[in-house]
Amino acid sequence: MDLILIALVIVVLLVLVLPPLFKIYRKNKFVHQCIDILPGDKWYPLVGTTYSILRAPAEDRWEVTSKRHKIFGPIFRSWYGSIPTVHIFKPNHIEKILKSHINIKKGRIYHVLKPWLGQGLLSATGAYWRRHRKIIRPAFYGAILDRYMDVFNECAQNFVGILEQHVEEEYTDIFSYINQIGLDVIAGIS
Repeated sequence: MDLILIALVIVVLLVLVLPPLFKIYRKNKFVHQCIDILPGDKWYPLVGTTYSILRAPAEDRWEVTSKRHKIFGPIFRSWYGSIPTVHIFKPNHIEKILKSHINIKKGRIYHVLKPWLGQGLLSATGAYWRRHRKIIRPAFYGAILDRYMDVFNECAQNFVGILEQHVEEEYTDIFSYINQIGLDVIAGIS
């Protein structure tokens, strides 16, 4: 009786779970094929390519990513579970992407940031992004930013001082500190 019940539960789960997963797979198959052209670690189900990062101690994870850059070159791919990520290390490649007025669709991670950042220049796309970028661009000219370097440096030094107090801790939530430095910069340049 127990065996029949277990088999029935498995069949029901397969009927309910597999069709949506297959639909997602078919929808993303082209993107996955394009991403897999790029060099990168071997992909494994559920963990993707994160096994090498997850196996490393927390303090060595940046070193693991740097080694992958040396092995695979300036552009390589990673899979965080079923989510593809392209790592770009050359400044001229990054510049091409950041200067593009066409390829500005934001990734899934920006949906996580939206509650914190709101609908702003960092999370916006399309005409909204172009309009606001045009408005804010003059504020980022070098001559204007140079006037505020003292404020930026002072706030950065304060932030480093705060972080130095937490060096020995295994984990520190820096969210409130980042908010505070943002407010300090805004107040300092007002």
